[in-house]
Amino acid sequence: MEQIYSARRRTIKISNPEELGAAIRATRVAINIPVADLAEMLGTSRTLLRRREQGKATTALKILFATLHELGIDMTLDIPLAAEAAISGPNAKKLSKKRARP
Repeated sequence: MEQIYSARRRTIKISNPEELGAAIRATRVAINIPVADLAEMLGTSRTLLRRREQGKATTALKILFATLHELGIDMTLDIPLAAEAAISGPNAKKLSKKRARP
């Protein structure tokens, strides 16, 4: 799979599955990839991808974040600026209603 990269990026801290899901969704919407297309690229279902975007954690993700927390390890993501603004800006709550258009 070809990585989509922009020179204008921002590093954000991720502390839980909900923040990870929000970052994934914000990035997907910011770069205008419909959930069905991304699911196909990843070889997974739209339902499973949506669950991850909603922050619904698998047991493996729960254990991962608990381990990081217990060991004092910070997880950071390098995301496009457009996605960072969607996560932390005044329109963050509106993101759940925004859709990527093909």
